[in-house]
Amino acid sequence: MTADWFRQTEWSDKHLAEFLARNKRSRGNASRAQHIRIQAVTLLETDKPLLVEAGLQLLVDHYFPQFSRELDASVAFGCAGQCCEALGRLDDAVGYYERALAHEIEMPNVQSGAAYSLAKLAVELGRRDLVSRALQGIDPQKASPFPWHSYIVTGARAFLAALEGDLPSACSCSGGVGQGRGFRQRAGVGPGRAWHRSRHRHAIP
Repeated sequence: MTADWFRQTEWSDKHLAEFLARNKRSRGNASRAQHIRIQAVTLLETDKPLLVEAGLQLLVDHYFPQFSRELDASVAFGCAGQCCEALGRLDDAVGYYERALAHEIEMPNVQSGAAYSLAKLAVELGRRDLVSRALQGIDPQKASPFPWHSYIVTGARAFLAALEGDLPSACSCSGGVGQGRGFRQRAGVGPGRAWHRSRHRHAIP
């Protein structure tokens, strides 16, 4: 394994065995948990289905059973949600995003960005209940450093406004997302192509 042994972009049974053996020698649960999480994120970011699946399985088998109470567990749950979303397992993705939000309520010092992931997915699914829950998990007083987060929030608010029949507000919001084009996919408002192209990873290195 390379010096950066917990950022492998290839994976096999041998890689897993070597990773687990080395991680076992790491000092403390926090370090062990972080190494597993970062490796899972690295596999997710390859965008290769087999590696994304491996990243998800790494979390399911070796992070959640031991480290689900760690400070950064919300980020691990968010990563699992992104893996499931990439693999088309949307119900599972929603479940992991909601677990991330629940963990953030208990331990708010680490924010995973799962609320933004959930908001984006909820609009794509046309799920008003999920959009509302996702927006509740976003503190409007804390500005995100990522510009696409504002883009997602604006789109989600436009979606809700359209469902409530407030088309002027929906159009006003959608004007900030794709210049008002394409927001007719869900209840009169939905994500345009730029929305679907947006990529947002929330891993904390």
